[in-house]
Amino acid sequence: MASVRAGAPWGLALPQSAGASFHAVTAGTAWLRVDGAEPLALMPGDVVLLASGAPHRLSSRPTGRCVPYDRTVKAGLMSPTGSSRSAVRAR
Repeated sequence: MASVRAGAPWGLALPQSAGASFHAVTAGTAWLRVDGAEPLALMPGDVVLLASGAPHRLSSRPTGRCVPYDRTVKAGLMSPTGSSRSAVRAR
């Protein structure tokens, strides 16, 4: 589990997972992008469950670059408390 705080423009590409993927927007906005579907705007209070664990992208815009979110990126961004140390940027 991780808490991401990001400043626009930002984007994360999340790989296929073995189980379900779950996201909750607590502040700000984001776009959910899944191949084969229109981008979906997310607002504070929105909760997303991808039961199949499908690869997907979360970003500040409905289009644009997303940084692959892998173990290396996660380790570089995470603080000891489990939140991001710095903003995720994708230009």
